[in-house]
Amino acid sequence: FLGPPGTGKGTQARRMSERFGLTAMSSGDVFRIEIAANTDIGRQASKYMSAGRLVPDDLVIRVMLGGVNKLGADARFILDGFPRTVPQARGLEQGLAANGLSVDAVVDFRMADATIVDRIVSRQD
Repeated sequence: FLGPPGTGKGTQARRMSERFGLTAMSSGDVFRIEIAANTDIGRQASKYMSAGRLVPDDLVIRVMLGGVNKLGADARFILDGFPRTVPQARGLEQGLAANGLSVDAVVDFRMADATIVDRIVSRQD
């Protein structure tokens, strides 16, 4: 699932994962797991995140492919908000292909900017 923040990617990923028995994976969730487990990749990501900087593409690719690999060869999953860049998309494609996998579909969430802002401002997180 691709698209700007606030368009409902996470909500729809959760709903579809529950309905169809899929695993929903967002990069934020996977990074939080790695940081909580104090893994090497979690510590690296934490440095960027705590400084308010974007995590580099190569690190995002590694953590997401690592998350996919932990699911097992027969797992069915939704990637929520990943990939975000062309290098991430290429890395995902190459990493999946190395394991005999591929992307089956892409859903691009679109919404008017004003609606996105209204939704984000009114979030109750």
